[in-house]
Amino acid sequence: MTAARSARSSSTRPASRPRGRRAHAVAALAACAIAATACARRALVALPSTASAWVDPFTARTTSQRGVTVEASTDARRLARLDLGGRATPVLVRVANGGDVPLDVSRASFELVAGTARFGSIPPDRFAGARPDLHRRELRSGALEPGESREGVVYFEPVVGDWGFVNLRASLVDASSAALLGTIDVPFSSGREVRCTLDDADRREPPSPEAFLFRGCLPPP
Repeated sequence: MTAARSARSSSTRPASRPRGRRAHAVAALAACAIAATACARRALVALPSTASAWVDPFTARTTSQRGVTVEASTDARRLARLDLGGRATPVLVRVANGGDVPLDVSRASFELVAGTARFGSIPPDRFAGARPDLHRRELRSGALEPGESREGVVYFEPVVGDWGFVNLRASLVDASSAALLGTIDVPFSSGREVRCTLDDADRREPPSPEAFLFRGCLPPP
């Protein structure tokens, strides 16, 4: 990532500035230095928002009002040895059902949303043929009962183009009635396209343990 700040009007700056952004900025930049390919153009980097939690530079989680939590990671270390060659965008997803109804969970529950663009989930056969390792790591389909959780990789159409903010969107579907209960967005940015950096005001603030990233990474309202 470069030292340039993401463009935004001064009129959109929040009145109060959350603390704890500097420490997380340093962590994000350090992760980019360790895994340079993860910060290459169009790599998905985790972002915070008022409705989500920033876990690490490549992982974020969101919990719905119904108590369902979706955590998503694009960390190359957690997705090691997939070797997709740019034919798909893999995301490691964990769904925890803290609600009171069973959920129908499958690859079809997820998509990547960038403005008006949609990158749908795809089966491994479509881009890699019969590779057993990809099928073994794919998110298992089926009902997720209350109190249960499930983790696996969801493969998406390659994220092509200069997209700034990209949300992993999960549709929550009642496994019993097939009714759509709502959606959850987990926020990312496409690496260099959103330049997350410390500005002078950020540098003046002492670090804190709060799980919130610096203002330079926040999308405009």
